[in-house]
Amino acid sequence: MQSSPPTQTPTHVPTTTVVTNLTTLFPTQTHPPGSAAYIATTTTYYDASSISAPALVFHPHTSHDVAAALKLLTASNTKFAVKGGGHMPGAFSSAGEGGVLMAMERMEVVEWEDQMDGVVLRVGPGNRWGRVYAKAAERGRVVVGGRRPEVGVVGLVIGGGVAFVAGEYGWACDNVAGFEVVLADSTIVYATATNDHKDLYRALRGGSANFGIVTRIDLITHPLPNGGWGALNFHDFSSAPELRGAYIAAFIEYILHGASADPKSGAVTVLLCSPMAGMNAGYSNLWRSSPEPTSSLSSSSTTTPAVFKALNTIPGSSKHGNITLSEFIESLGAPSPPSPIPMQNAFRTSTFLADAALIKEFVRVHDEEYAAIVNVVGLTTALTFQPITPRHVRAAENGIGRNVLGLEDAAEKGTLVVTEQSVSWMHAEDRERVQAVQKRIQERMEVWAVERRLHVGWRYLNDADMDQNDAVWEGIGEDNGRFLRAVRERYDKEGVLRRLWVGGFKL
Repeated sequence: MQSSPPTQTPTHVPTTTVVTNLTTLFPTQTHPPGSAAYIATTTTYYDASSISAPALVFHPHTSHDVAAALKLLTASNTKFAVKGGGHMPGAFSSAGEGGVLMAMERMEVVEWEDQMDGVVLRVGPGNRWGRVYAKAAERGRVVVGGRRPEVGVVGLVIGGGVAFVAGEYGWACDNVAGFEVVLADSTIVYATATNDHKDLYRALRGGSANFGIVTRIDLITHPLPNGGWGALNFHDFSSAPELRGAYIAAFIEYILHGASADPKSGAVTVLLCSPMAGMNAGYSNLWRSSPEPTSSLSSSSTTTPAVFKALNTIPGSSKHGNITLSEFIESLGAPSPPSPIPMQNAFRTSTFLADAALIKEFVRVHDEEYAAIVNVVGLTTALTFQPITPRHVRAAENGIGRNVLGLEDAAEKGTLVVTEQSVSWMHAEDRERVQAVQKRIQERMEVWAVERRLHVGWRYLNDADMDQNDAVWEGIGEDNGRFLRAVRERYDKEGVLRRLWVGGFKL
């Protein structure tokens, strides 16, 4: 019989055979259903809907392990998923029923690349940001990374990545010296801004998991030897509803003026509501990359940076003072061990020109829509408004060329605001109701914004819902889209990864 041409889809090999072959090749790194390692890996997701029953969990230790496993999986036409931090809601890093889950948690090297003047950290894909910040702090430096310690490194970077120091250094993806990548044909390449894989390097700066499996990121670090100032504020509006208006006014002022006026500052400002728990609150995590002088009243207290005075004086509980960024990030982690069963979670995002009336209307519509589903068990909503300043966007052109996020033209009009609707609840059967509300809020606000010429047709991938896949790629612009498809064609001509790699935002 004549052999099939190389372009034909390989014949699917029974999953039991693939499991046997992988287990033979990696006897101590493969874990079947029911084993302790299998259970630990398949249940530790941010979103309960990510939990599935793969046929096997594989823990690679090196990029060569990844390449060998990928060769076996593609030759047998077996579906697989790759799990880093497992923080994205939905089935983004879930292999589904019967696939193979490649979990990167054992690839957790964090070390200095001293051949690059001691300013670059080599970071494995199993890392979370807490460890990376801590390593950078050993030399009085910081990385441009995630704003919670438990978030995985790779997913955040290749989706863009907003950091507390973004005002100075731009997106996380714009602070990468190089990517080590296992391609669809199982070859291992290293992509930089200047070598033969510079197209792949650019594509990974916002193009997500469409070109290969990232097995190492070399992160550029920046000096911050004296640390900075940070604050963790919580405001309970339940007994003092007038404080909510003051809090909203304060973060609007920061978004519209403070963020661009003070590039050393960064903030996460959130409106929280949990009807069954009786919680109506706001919290803010505030950072400035410069320590404050100590107060004249007490050597243990500090003054508040001018950019945060309005936010930091609203009554509530507050912890603030001079601190390293590593310590600040660590303080934002979960205060207790995570629940053995995660909650249902969902994100949804839109982007607009920053405008006070728009933010107030978004809050009003958000409150109105969620009032209809307050009986959803465990419902907790978190509404976030993230400023993206022109300087933040321009930092992408820091000598390594543009990324593929496509925000340059929009940022010429001024500061942008990215909205994130983050919702958690208890039961899977309520997902349709909750996500329908999220979608209505987004659609109502986009119509409102279009009428006032405030709409920006861009969706931040790391805050997007699965059904926003097409909108994410439309938002980066036609030129960037063509470029990414050309890169995909070069590195995965047969469409192997698109066909077999389950999850992620697909071009």
